Parts: sequence; C-alpha cells; structure tokens
Amino acid sequence: LTVGPTTVSDARLDAMVTELKDQLALTNQQEPFDQGAATASNVDRLVRSALLEQAAVREGIVVTQGDVDSVISTTATNNFGGDMAALELQLAQDQNIPASQVPSFARDFLLQQKLGEKLAPGGSAEQVSAALVQNLSALSTELGAEVSPRFGTWDAASISLTPVPDDLSVLPSIPPTE
Repeated sequence: LTVGPTTVSDARLDAMVTELKDQLALTNQQEPFDQGAATASNVDRLVRSALLEQAAVREGIVVTQGDVDSVISTTATNNFGGDMAALELQLAQDQNIPASQVPSFARDFLLQQKLGEKLAPGGSAEQVSAALVQNLSALSTELGAEVSPRFGTWDAASISLTPVPDDLSVLPSIPPTE
C-alpha cells in the first residue's frame, strides 16, 4: 500500500496478520481465524494511519511517545485493571490489531483527536467527524492513496477500504442463443 511518501510492504502486512493469528491462537477461541478480514482491517488501518501522519505534519500537530504511553497505560488501568495483556487481547479480538501495533493504534487515536480539535474547534462529535473525513478524504486524493487490488480498493471519499468484488456472486451475462 502507498500513501504519498509512505509505503507498507506486503511482507510487513503479512507479518502483522501472522502475529495477530498467533496471538489469537493462544486464546481458546472457538471461531476460525479469518485471514481475509484481518488483512483487510489492517490495510484499512495502515492507510488511515499514514493519512493521519501526513495531516498532522501539515497542521503542526505533535504527539509524543509519552502521550502514546500515557493513553495506553490509562486505558489499561481504567478498563482492564492495569492488565496490558487483556487490553492487547481485546484489541486483537475486536479490531484485528496485533500487540505490536497497539502503540501505533494509540498514536492514531491521539492524532485523530488533536486533528479533530484543530479542524472543528468546539464542534460537536458529528462536526469533528465530518471535518476529519473531509480533510483526510482530500488528502487521500491528493496523495494518491493506493492499495494492491488483491486487498480491495481504497475509497478516498469514505476514507476506507472497499472489499474485493466477489465475482462468484454475479452471474455472467450470457448472450441469448438463437
């Protein structure tokens, strides 16, 4: 995937999905691992992450490692009794985020929060969300965000990955015989 100057190799993406699969295998999950869904959600997150980084640079927004560590620690303490492994497991199960990507996910959360405050100061949640989508959508178009067709298509308007079409769900058009 490519977003302006940012490129994520298939190997890096595959490593994240493998890490997630291994992490979830340690739990006694009854459902089989959905490699396609895990890959798609990570592609989606990585493109949005690259867009947030670019938008933050343009808007002069800074998120420090201390900020990231603090939000992770606070979330683990407030929601999981300080159990970092429980936080990592919840993110893996709910959002397909491997443990190694929790800091990146937290950074994206903070960048999104600060960017929203800057783009729609004092706005409602809906206004902030709309301003973020508008900003990231325009940036996505400008930077030419692209993903490999095997993962789907990047939709700049909705700043999300659209799935690969399932060709088996569409009947081919067969010309009538005479």
